[in-house]
Amino acid sequence: MIKRYLLLFFLLTLLGCSNGERSRKYSITYNNRNARHLYQRARDEVEKKDFAPAINDILHAEHLCNNEDLKIKINNFKADLFNHIQIFNSIEKPATLKYTLLYNKDNAFYPIENMHIKFTFLEGEGIITESVNTNTYGTAISKIEKITSMKRKVIVEAVPIIHIQNDMYRIYELKRNFVFSRKSTTPDDSEIDILKDIIIDSVNTSLDFIGDLIHGIFRREDSD
Repeated sequence: MIKRYLLLFFLLTLLGCSNGERSRKYSITYNNRNARHLYQRARDEVEKKDFAPAINDILHAEHLCNNEDLKIKINNFKADLFNHIQIFNSIEKPATLKYTLLYNKDNAFYPIENMHIKFTFLEGEGIITESVNTNTYGTAISKIEKITSMKRKVIVEAVPIIHIQNDMYRIYELKRNFVFSRKSTTPDDSEIDILKDIIIDSVNTSLDFIGDLIHGIFRREDSD
């Protein structure tokens, strides 16, 4: 009787492993099929100048793909797509941040509309318009409403985001920084590494642009 139960348990375990392996293979095949579909759709969307969905689809395809040959095609297309994207960011009074995405093809510039951009304080704290979609000009406009805390500078990051399987994915290849600093400040050794990271992909200006928002902040912070 015990042997019969052991044999039955062994057969059920073997069947479960077999079903699990079959399910895993089906999942991989299904994901690769979807990745191929998204890859082709992204190519078609670029041809139609529908750039935001193309970016979304190719990043989803990259996430799903397990096939090495297809992965190479996806990565090459993604690199080509991102190489055609140009980013312009500017600061305007009063404390208005503009981040613009354009697709450049043969020296013709096409706005990338409806891309979701997230603005976040990297240094300093305050109230800001955090989530904005790019408009028909490819521009997302955010505004700093208030600065509540800071040291020597305020840095705001702007980065496009998409959602992949309910997770927020930041497209760091397309990020830019807005930097407000004291005119008289010379970075010390501890700040040099930070500046190396942000200097190429940032727009820098004086704290005068947000002077009304930081009244008294320096006095409070310097006394800490």
